[in-house]
Amino acid sequence: MSRKNKNLVIVRAVTEQGLTHAQAAARFGVTRQWVHTLVSRYQRGGPDAVGTQSRAPKRRPVTTPEPVRARIIQLRHELTADGADAGPVTIGWHLEQEGILAPSTSTIRRILHANGLHLGIGRAHIGTNVLMLIHDAHVTTSNADTGEIIAEHTIDPSSDYQPPRR
Repeated sequence: MSRKNKNLVIVRAVTEQGLTHAQAAARFGVTRQWVHTLVSRYQRGGPDAVGTQSRAPKRRPVTTPEPVRARIIQLRHELTADGADAGPVTIGWHLEQEGILAPSTSTIRRILHANGLHLGIGRAHIGTNVLMLIHDAHVTTSNADTGEIIAEHTIDPSSDYQPPRR
């Protein structure tokens, strides 16, 4: 028996057979509070209301607003085009200069990753001046001071950036 059918049987036992909530709970092995919830739903919305309902929150108040997400992406493009640092810390600073409450740097990084705007070179190279050589879909990242190759990537437009296999 599906969950919706079981819930409907419970509700009908109360509404049509005259069982109390406590009697229906004992009979069907559920709590009295659950029987009350099902009967209330049934009275508000009919048989469809006793089916399985989403447990996801109806709203997410801590989600980064869409205009801020769009501005983060726009700033990344603008800063990159100008040849400036376009990392999460810099983007956060620019947002604050514009009077926008900046999300944490980790949130900015997640937004950039989700939109495919990040080529990772690893934590070992934080603060290193890099030179990126791009030819078609191949990107080579090297240390700007020593010329040492740090990373190589192949850009795949249908997915996130993946390092080439060696």
